[in-house]
Amino acid sequence: MRRFLLIFLSCIPAFAQKPQAHFLEDSVMVGKEIKLAMSYTHSSKSDVVFPDSSYDFTPFKFVSYELFETKTIDGKSLDSVVYTLVTYELDSVLYFQPSIKYLISGEKVYADSAKVYLKSSIKGTPRIKETVPLFVVKKDLNLPKITYYLIGLFLIIFVIVAFFGDWFKQKYRLFILERKHKRFLNDFKKRALRPKLLNNNERAVQEWKMYMEELEQEPISTMSTSELGKLYQNLPLEQALKTFDSAIFGGVISEELPMAYNVMQNFAVRRYRQIRRSGAHLHRS
Repeated sequence: MRRFLLIFLSCIPAFAQKPQAHFLEDSVMVGKEIKLAMSYTHSSKSDVVFPDSSYDFTPFKFVSYELFETKTIDGKSLDSVVYTLVTYELDSVLYFQPSIKYLISGEKVYADSAKVYLKSSIKGTPRIKETVPLFVVKKDLNLPKITYYLIGLFLIIFVIVAFFGDWFKQKYRLFILERKHKRFLNDFKKRALRPKLLNNNERAVQEWKMYMEELEQEPISTMSTSELGKLYQNLPLEQALKTFDSAIFGGVISEELPMAYNVMQNFAVRRYRQIRRSGAHLHRS
């Protein structure tokens, strides 16, 4: 190998302006190593750097290299290196154009492309003979595996219910409580816009009592105004209920009716917030 390299390098014209690159074999097989010789003649005052393992050797891959000692004659230096490369490409002809770089200026100088032929390891035309007929295997139901996953799922659900069941129940009840409260406020505010309609006022009181009954978990809908006054000990609320009684039973549409709507609505909102904060409604449910 060294003798062949020396013969190759001796054939390079003196003081060449381009790097010289040449494969030491004319053909290569996929996955087999091949040698690439490279040399460059330059001024002895300049330093050059040959490609190393970080260089892109496509369509080859770097394996190793052997760098030879610089030879200087009459102010001209000859640097040379032999690379061991390998390829996995399938093209019939492979080309590679390496370059050297001046150390100080960083300038790159490219060599002429080196060429090598790909030699197939298969002789003749490959032929595939069908020896076994195609047989489609049906997928069986993997009962043990499904059972394993079901048991695991049930265990996870059991742990979640055991440790977080109360928390989930509380969150759900709070959600239902809030939704009913918003629905009540929406309907009650609409009725407050029509205080002069007798049927509207009667329905407003009924809906208020039904909502308070569900909120308090007490038979509010069956209580009279005096009984509600004793229960809540709230004078403005009792006066508002009396104003509604006058409108419903006596047909007296008082100017205080809009204020009565406002008092009953504010009282329901206040009780909702108190019960939600204390959690009393959740514990009783």
